Amino acid sequence: MNNNYLRTDVIPEEAPILFSNKQLYENKKFSEKAIRKSIKEVSSVSKLKVGATCVREGAINNTVPMIMPVLVRSNKKRRIAIMHPFAQIQTFRFIVQFEKQLIIHFKKSSFSVRSPRKRNDNRIYSHEVLIKKTSHILYRYRNIDNQELSEDYIRKFRHYFSYKSVSNLNDMFKQNKFINARKKYEHLIKIDVLNFFPSIYTHTISWALYSSKRLGKLHQKDTGSFQNQADKVTQSINFNETNGIIVGPEYSRIIAEIILTTVDKNVESGMYSMGYVHGRDYQVFRYVDDTYIFYNNNDLKENIRSFYDKELEKFNLKINVNKIIGYDASLAINETSIDSIREAFNYFENSNKLLVLQKNFDLAQGKLNIDNKKFELSDTRGTYEQWQILFSRIKDVIYNNKENATTLVNYFFSSIMHRINLSPNFTTKGGAYKYINTLNLFLDQILILLKLSPTRKTYSYYVIIQLTLLRDMKKSFSDKSLDLINDYKMNIYGSVFSSIRSVLSFDWFDPVQGYELYPLIKFFKNFDMYLTPFELITPIKQNNQYVVYTAIAYYIYDKKRVSPNFKTVEKKLYQEIKENIENFKDKGTSKNKIAKDAEFFYMVNDFSKYPGFSGQEKLFFRTKLGQASSEIPLIQEISKESYYEWDTDFNEYSRKVFMKIIIGKVNKLNNYYE
Repeated sequence: MNNNYLRTDVIPEEAPILFSNKQLYENKKFSEKAIRKSIKEVSSVSKLKVGATCVREGAINNTVPMIMPVLVRSNKKRRIAIMHPFAQIQTFRFIVQFEKQLIIHFKKSSFSVRSPRKRNDNRIYSHEVLIKKTSHILYRYRNIDNQELSEDYIRKFRHYFSYKSVSNLNDMFKQNKFINARKKYEHLIKIDVLNFFPSIYTHTISWALYSSKRLGKLHQKDTGSFQNQADKVTQSINFNETNGIIVGPEYSRIIAEIILTTVDKNVESGMYSMGYVHGRDYQVFRYVDDTYIFYNNNDLKENIRSFYDKELEKFNLKINVNKIIGYDASLAINETSIDSIREAFNYFENSNKLLVLQKNFDLAQGKLNIDNKKFELSDTRGTYEQWQILFSRIKDVIYNNKENATTLVNYFFSSIMHRINLSPNFTTKGGAYKYINTLNLFLDQILILLKLSPTRKTYSYYVIIQLTLLRDMKKSFSDKSLDLINDYKMNIYGSVFSSIRSVLSFDWFDPVQGYELYPLIKFFKNFDMYLTPFELITPIKQNNQYVVYTAIAYYIYDKKRVSPNFKTVEKKLYQEIKENIENFKDKGTSKNKIAKDAEFFYMVNDFSKYPGFSGQEKLFFRTKLGQASSEIPLIQEISKESYYEWDTDFNEYSRKVFMKIIIGKVNKLNNYYE
């Protein structure tokens, strides 16, 4: 089987688009075949040696993940982790070795809607079915065709496991079982676990798998067992930390599911002992730690709440009492405001269709439509007035639901990114001015909405919206028959450039959240539109983050060199990274930080291969790599290439952005089942 956990489940979704661990999953030494062979050769983890052969022999090495502070709401940040390459390989080894035991355990939960149910195989579906199933998705993203979306390409992005029922929380709300529960039961409450991932005590993982704390402690010396390896590996990838587990990689969600599956099983068993049957008297839907409980009488509610308190306490966890929410089961959850956005879209689209139909009808009748002037304001979809009305409605919805601003902005951005078609389409100079006015209105309003939710996810959607605009513009400008459009090419591109540039200049812009805007705005260098050195040096000085360093380094690098305009930026970038490396905050890894600390490793490794640095500058980083490799030769295997793909051109960068979304949607068609 060619499924490889290293391809898909070790890198968090929030990682840079150009971050890739390809050199790991394409290395035969880290293949599933090699891992399985080494598992057979090793009889007990306690006998293993730490050192050059650690991955081959499966030894436990403690590594520190690289942390990215990700803003998920205006008042909430998550510490998303990118694991050290050694840690990625460790988690792969654990999954390969214990996948059957994991699946058996997860089947004990009747509540979970997102737990691994089986290992994915290599069959997806016939090419004809592939085209049929994905045609509507490809239609939305017009730069991708069926040839690019091949079965081999999809397979590279599939999760290692197929998951039960749904791929995200919104899918759960649309699920037939959930909808039927809303019809069947009168009440619904939602609970979640207080500070869930940071509160997980790793030893409780083995307690959950042994079904009791007593048995867990009794067998704690059996270090090679499935139960204790789950604990040990989870500690080792987080520098032997027992309090809290890393956030981001799929591995952590699997580990969290281990504990919550046992909680589910025990709660259901306790309720059954009181005469309550799941699916008859109540019904529970759990997505990670978000738990939705349907019921009809308050006695049942108090009993199940009591069981959850009791079972979570066994694992040092608590219900977040400040976030317990009650609903009338018949009413929608978080749907009223979303429905208002859908209605705004429907009004926008229907009013545009009416204009198109009216124009075509009048042309057929040989009449002049009095609304033709208004219609000329549109490009191919929507007039100036229609866009005004749409954005006005959207802002009204958000204003009336400020507490859900991020959810609503993200929903709007995710919906509009495949609906818009603002490609230039005019035949008169007057039409050009009207088009640019409409475009500027769109850009200004998108920017205002971004300001309402400057989170990592919202910035990602913003990048996709801008790439969609640029894709459609590029296509229009390539049409040789549209000379008039090309006359306004620089004005049109200039509007988009100015809009993105203005975001980068605002005080509320955080490069750590919006770092992908630097690779995005690199497109405009083709038209002599540049950021100034000052605009690039400032974020370098103020943000000593890998994601900011790499994004700006990518921006200034072009065609095998750094532009002379950015030599001062390149020098400052080198100085800042060098100083960061030399004064790197010791996290207890002073001995061979490259083998232990992910941030140190990626900084040294990737900039030792940055083509924009001179040979002398790269020598500083290469020397450190060489010293570490002499102590642990395996470092040579994980440092052959840069993890940041410096030589990716803009077209490939754009395609990666779109493919990340498309593959996710395609996988939903096949990876999840009832």
